[in-house]
Amino acid sequence: MSAEQQQNDWAIYKRLLKYVAPYWGVMLASIVGFLFAAGAEAYFAKLFGDLIDSWDEAMVQAVATIPLMMFAAGLVRAVGTIAGESLIARVSYNVVFNLRQELFDHLLRLPSRYFDQNTQGHIVSRLTYTVAQLRDTGTDALRAIIQDGLKVIVYLGAMLWLNWQMTLLFVGAMPILAMVVVFASNRFRRISKRIQNSMGDVTHVVSEAVSGYRVVRTFGGEDYEKSRFHKYSRVNRQQNLKMAVTKVFSTQINETIVALAICILILLLYDSAGSMTSGQAVTFLSWAGLLGRPIRKLSEVNAKLQRGLAAAEDVFGQLDQNLEVDQGEDQVEQAVGNLEFEQVTFQYGDGKPVLNEVSLTIKAGQTVALVGRSGSGKTTMASLIPRFYELQQGRILLDGKDIRSYEMRTLRKQIALVSQQVTLFNDSLRNNIAYGDLAGSSDDQVEEAIERAHAKEFIETLPEGLDTIVG
Repeated sequence: MSAEQQQNDWAIYKRLLKYVAPYWGVMLASIVGFLFAAGAEAYFAKLFGDLIDSWDEAMVQAVATIPLMMFAAGLVRAVGTIAGESLIARVSYNVVFNLRQELFDHLLRLPSRYFDQNTQGHIVSRLTYTVAQLRDTGTDALRAIIQDGLKVIVYLGAMLWLNWQMTLLFVGAMPILAMVVVFASNRFRRISKRIQNSMGDVTHVVSEAVSGYRVVRTFGGEDYEKSRFHKYSRVNRQQNLKMAVTKVFSTQINETIVALAICILILLLYDSAGSMTSGQAVTFLSWAGLLGRPIRKLSEVNAKLQRGLAAAEDVFGQLDQNLEVDQGEDQVEQAVGNLEFEQVTFQYGDGKPVLNEVSLTIKAGQTVALVGRSGSGKTTMASLIPRFYELQQGRILLDGKDIRSYEMRTLRKQIALVSQQVTLFNDSLRNNIAYGDLAGSSDDQVEEAIERAHAKEFIETLPEGLDTIVG
């Protein structure tokens, strides 16, 4: 991994940790819990050695006290682990909740160009799947680093206290473990990005098949949609399998290295018989054996970090998108409705202009139909009025004022839009009619809207009337 990539990863991680910072008190409490658990586990192993050393000397006393102390140590470990795990889970899910909420709030204020340039499936996948992956980096990896890192520190500290020469020989295997971790990092990162992209593709195919099921069935597109879904699902399966194999491969190499180091320690202990009692030897080997599990978990942290960093990079990429520009200050309760296009030119991206110096005047109360071939700019003209897109040239005037001088929310309140693709939200019919800024509409206003839409007869036939759930 290059120095530039490492610097970029650290910047992403620091940004992610800002979402953890508000819960520092809970994090501190969880660290205390994990510290008690690690200390109790180490002490539990030491009691085995004490039991062996005191077995022949004072069997009755050993049986009476050491088992009770072992039970107490086990109890402290359980309480510490429960406290640490529960508190860190609280932080974890709060971070995901806050990020997902921020991402959705930001999504509602992005310009139309963003939705044109990104597929629906990838946007939905980012909010559902990708954000959840941030738990791996934001708190799960942090939990493993704290919980298992504390265990490694406690066990190594105890081993150094008991026999520092043997401990230094055992620590000699650590650089090899580090090499395995570095080797796996780049692969974890690449695979994580592919998994996210494939999940976006899967979600996109499903959303298109569900929203356009009538078209799929009318034109016999079932086999085509099946093949698309199978293709992207297969890619997702392959990438997840690669991630699993890489993860278990690096983990097992690390465990094998630790096992080899313990075997060497046993041989050295045979050669240095007499420097430690039998109980001390058992205690030392128990601590060395207990190191295997936290070292394995710490080696797995790399996979979580890379998966989470890839997710964070994707999420922050959306959060860094510029919002709709709204510099207008004028407000109006009810516009007269005079509309004028002055030399309006507009193009999507770097393509050819869809509208080229179009001028048009529509008086209040006048009905105008725009007729033309597909792609001639009819929908574009309609989209420019509520400022879904910004003009490259020219002006659009509402009652003699440039629409950019109006506050965005005020401007859009003057416009009633019936889209080619009708959207029904999963809610009651009443809430679909009185939606958004119209949510406070009275029953009389709702009834008037129903009358004007010629929907009264249809609504009266519904079993629950306006309270019928649609969508």
